[in-house]
Amino acid sequence: MKNNTLPNFTLRYPKNGVFSTGDGDVDAECGISLAGERRRKLFRSTDTANTVLNVVAEGVLLITANYFPEAFHFILG
Repeated sequence: MKNNTLPNFTLRYPKNGVFSTGDGDVDAECGISLAGERRRKLFRSTDTANTVLNVVAEGVLLITANYFPEAFHFILG
């Protein structure tokens, strides 16, 4: 399930969900997959940056608590 992600691609689908208009033609529309939307890409990069910052902050907190045990309770509030 780790690799269960939707790839970035262009979708082609029938307009209004109808494959045929009666004369054999198909009215098709194009769209972008959810993975290709700009806001999804922005959210993904923001989420990654937030995770990195949280790991760094926890590391700083643990190092501070190791060298200054009395400051640990002050930092936590």
